[in-house]
Amino acid sequence: MECKQLAEAHPNIVVRRNWNDWRTASFSYDSIGGLHWDDICGGTCVRTPQFFLHGYVFCDGMIDGEIAHSCQHGRGPHEIKVCVLKKDNRKIFHELVEGLGPKPTIMRWRKCEARKKNGKLCGCRTREQSLVAGRAEWRCRRHANQ
Repeated sequence: MECKQLAEAHPNIVVRRNWNDWRTASFSYDSIGGLHWDDICGGTCVRTPQFFLHGYVFCDGMIDGEIAHSCQHGRGPHEIKVCVLKKDNRKIFHELVEGLGPKPTIMRWRKCEARKKNGKLCGCRTREQSLVAGRAEWRCRRHANQ
């Protein structure tokens, strides 16, 4: 009876190596550590389109499923970075993110607000803000110090 209650209290966590990977694997609730918001996937180190919950598991702790990890780079077990998606863990996701703070947002591209010598707006893409005459303006690198 106690084992059944423990399993219901902490079901397995479903993870992926990358946010868009079709392969999923189950790990025990206690086997995942280092949970954090990140926009870099494990393994391939590719930037994601938004911040996702990531954590670390040992490759030999898999209960079920398949994950993108080959153990070719050395003797295991290896601690690997995995992505924990809300859609795979709806019942426990709120517990996993508790205490992590709000999900960060990725700053979107904006148009440069600097004026060229001919008086027209530059209009190139930027993510940088500069303080110009006491006012924050979006400025590209070319105009950031002007």
